Amino acid sequence: MLLRHAREIPGRVALRGLRCSATQGDPPAATLLLVDVSIEIDLSAVAESDAYADVVDLSDLAESVRQAVAAQPRRLLETIAVHAAHGVLARYAAVQDVRLRVIKPEPAGLDAAEESVEVRLSRGTNG
Repeated sequence: MLLRHAREIPGRVALRGLRCSATQGDPPAATLLLVDVSIEIDLSAVAESDAYADVVDLSDLAESVRQAVAAQPRRLLETIAVHAAHGVLARYAAVQDVRLRVIKPEPAGLDAAEESVEVRLSRGTNG
């Protein structure tokens, strides 16, 4: 059965625990961050075509997030999260909404398993 994409099929695609190198903190130090990234896209075309051309390439998404996270030294996870989320919206026109969570395992001085920051940006409202 072929679906006609006259109607949008909203969907969410996610990568969890993406390992990213960063220079972060005060003073800046090399650190491993984990990033969860989730994008909202229309799945109507891919539902019909089953073609890679009709979706966001997840390898490319992973690489673009890694580049954004590593782009320059940052003190704060919040700054890293916002810049990486903006980068996703700028790179992929098909993405309507991005949710990005940056996780720092075993943060110094907090006696916690992780520190995390989440950001959500939508096209047209924050992009």
